[in-house]
Amino acid sequence: MNQTSSNYFTSVQQHLDSMGQSVTLTADERDIVDDFETQEFSADACAIHIMRNRR
Repeated sequence: MNQTSSNYFTSVQQHLDSMGQSVTLTADERDIVDDFETQEFSADACAIHIMRNRR
């Protein structure tokens, strides 16, 4: 994982934490993070997507 990916992943975790969500991601959620980063969506949008899928 390169530095950019690491920063994106960490940013997603920070957004999840700020929304009161667990920052521990499942394998499927990590795939979502990779997909969102590849498509250049914001880390905030990614965190919201993960949060909504957890409910």
